This record gives sequence, C-alpha cells and structure tokens, in this order.
Amino acid sequence: MALVESFSGIRGVYGTEFTKDVVKRYAYAFMEYLKGRLGREPVIVLGYDTRPSWKDVRKEVLRPLSKVIDIGIATTPMAEFAVRHLRADAGIMITASHNEPEYNGLKLMGPNGAVLSPKEMGEIIELYKRTADVPTREPVIIKRDIVDAYAEFLRGIVGELNTGRKIIIDPNGGAGITADRVFRKFAIETRTVNSEPGTFNRKVEPDEKSLAYLKEMIDGHEFAAGFDCDADRVEIVTKERFVSGHYLLALIVDEIASKKDIVVTNIATSGVVKEIASRKGATVKEVDVGESNVVEEMLKSNAKVGGEGSSGGCIVRPS
Repeated sequence: MALVESFSGIRGVYGTEFTKDVVKRYAYAFMEYLKGRLGREPVIVLGYDTRPSWKDVRKEVLRPLSKVIDIGIATTPMAEFAVRHLRADAGIMITASHNEPEYNGLKLMGPNGAVLSPKEMGEIIELYKRTADVPTREPVIIKRDIVDAYAEFLRGIVGELNTGRKIIIDPNGGAGITADRVFRKFAIETRTVNSEPGTFNRKVEPDEKSLAYLKEMIDGHEFAAGFDCDADRVEIVTKERFVSGHYLLALIVDEIASKKDIVVTNIATSGVVKEIASRKGATVKEVDVGESNVVEEMLKSNAKVGGEGSSGGCIVRPS
C-alpha cells in the first residue's frame, strides 16, 4: 500500500511505507513550516497512543525538533487540548487512529489544537518532498501529565454529573486507558476491560460487530463505551442495542444547541442530527468529510457544536 498523505495526517504500515526516514522528514518539514510562520523555534506538544511502534516513531519525531512538551500516552482530544492549555505553538500526535496496530502515523495540529487545514497540510507535504537531509538535534523535552487538567476542562463543558453511575470502558489497550482517571474525577465508577497498554483483543475500530461482546457484561452498569486506539472515536453499547455515533452526535446536539445556533456536520452524517437540530431551532451546515473541514466551518460560523456522526466524533467549541 502507498503512504497516505492527507489533511487527516500521515499514516501507513510501519516499516513498509511509513518508515523512520518518512517520520523524521515529516517532523522536520513541520518544524520548518512553523519556524517560517513564527520566526523562531516552535514549542510542540507531543503525544502518542500504544501501538507497538510508538517508541521507534517517537524517537524519530524528536530527532529534528528543538522544544517539546511530551504528554506521554494520551488520547488525540487530550493532545489537542494540551496545545491550547500549555500555550504551545503546535502539536504532533503519533497515531494511526482507527487503523490496525501494524499501522502508525502523525496527526499535526495548529496553535488552536485543531488538525491542520488542507491548505496547511498541502504546504507541509510540499516541504517534505523537498527535504533530503535532516539535521539531528538534542531537543529540550519537558514532560507533562495532562489528564487531570483535561478532566477539569471537560467539567467546564458538562458541569457536575450525578454520582453513583457505573459504566464499562473498553480502550482495547489503546490511549483510552487514560479515560478511567477522567471518569473518577466525576465520581463515576468504571469497570475497565482490555486495559493492558498495547494489547489489542479486538479490531481497533469500534463498531457493532467488534463491540458485540460487551452486551453480556452490562448487567449492573448503565452502558459500555468502546474506543479506537487514540480514543477520538467512541461507540456506545447498551443492554438493548448498539448506539451509533450518529445518535451520539444527535444527543449532544440536543443537549447543547439552542435557537438560531449553527451545527456543523459532514455530508456522511445521518439526517437524525438535522432533525434534532431543527427541533431545537438550530440550523445544520454540511461540509466534506474530515475533522479539519468541520472545525474550519465551526470557526467561520461560530458554531457551538459539530462533528462526524459517521466516525462517532463530536466537537464542542471551547468556551
């Protein structure tokens, strides 16, 4: 297979098309792009999921960088938050998201924590193609634990929750293993299954088939949540049914949207979201598939909420 280079990031099978050289050159191209914009050495947040190759990829990413805030194993939403919270210039998340463990990749983020726009990624891809020799440096690395601060950020969005709730979390050995700490901050009792980092007991992408076994565990719990490897996708299972990402986004729109609000979705999102938005007096704007397209339109429209129901992703504008 060919290396995938798009606005969603860079990814491929590690050691085949996604090689050490590719990683090093893309990290260097990203840093040079940032230096050109900032006129100085950039401060970059670095996070990673638990794929077998994460240590090797991290080592190559660091080679050309100068100043790094390493947040360790983290979800992509945590890394995006960390860029803003730590006032960094950009972020790199080492992940291939919902692809299987033999893959790895890079998600590149701007100063607002959002993945780069197609135009920005296009410029970096061109820089990468023109890059041959990459100088090796000894970057200044600061390690930061971001989980508690991320939990407080979520509290600012959802407020306090009723205590005594019990749920099941299935991170499948991925970065979602950090979710247990987040839920504890809300006094939610969790039962975590498949929690050994880097041990993948099911298909990485959570869907109705891969999460079917969770139905048998739900007695005594409200629901079960299954994540992909970088935990930017989640699907919900109840005793009665599999609740797709389209319905999750509709529920969140129902909670957040109000009259005259704009809700941004991609063109692959179910009409149920539009129906709920209409009931709330809100208007839906549809964009092409891709998180960067949703974020770009949310910024233009000053939208409070948006997402891609097709991937179980919901984006809430930071207050």
